[in-house]
Amino acid sequence: MYTYALIKTPETALELPPGLVGDLEMVATEKLAAITEPKLSPTKMEALVQDDGLLEQAYIHYGVVVCDLFAKTTILPLKFYHCFGDRRALEDHLTTHQERYLKTLNSLEGKGEYILKAFPKALELPPLDKEQKGKAYFMAKKQRYQQQQECQNQQEAQWEKLTDQILALYPAAIIPEPQDEKRQLFWLGEKDGRSDLEKKLITWQELCPDWELNLSDPIPPYDFLDSI
Repeated sequence: MYTYALIKTPETALELPPGLVGDLEMVATEKLAAITEPKLSPTKMEALVQDDGLLEQAYIHYGVVVCDLFAKTTILPLKFYHCFGDRRALEDHLTTHQERYLKTLNSLEGKGEYILKAFPKALELPPLDKEQKGKAYFMAKKQRYQQQQECQNQQEAQWEKLTDQILALYPAAIIPEPQDEKRQLFWLGEKDGRSDLEKKLITWQELCPDWELNLSDPIPPYDFLDSI
């Protein structure tokens, strides 16, 4: 039984988005519920992973469903391709782990994950004078290399100051390994707090003039499930 996310059992009916191959269904205990797609069985999921196109479609749809639920209520998204053997196995799991899941959902109440992406701006260095010869050309090339290193060191110093500021505000923020030249920061903030973060973004951009900063809208807390 394919399961997208866990929520607190709602007091009123929750409008569910369409599933990948059928309707979504809420499997609920007294306080905890799971959003599932009964027709998307483990066997069908195994078939999907054998086809790259279908797998990509399933992954995109997973994101659509989770984001739709996130917009309506507090959710604990489960990782893509999370299946239970049958309804009974899911109900037993919800009952056994109810206290832990409810504690996590309480900690996520009103929260969303924000992602700050930073892209280094291109270094603007004067071109080498190709008319120079011998030692003069070598010295100019060496000077250019030193300028490049100084600019890169300046960029790194700016990024370190920025991370220090954000960690002071969000001590649990995650700093993943750089991807090529791109840097990122993930943190949990108020779901409705993006306007306040936009004001901070102006200050952060002034602090990092050699970087192009991009702030996401709040998304489901994918990167904080293991740390909660």
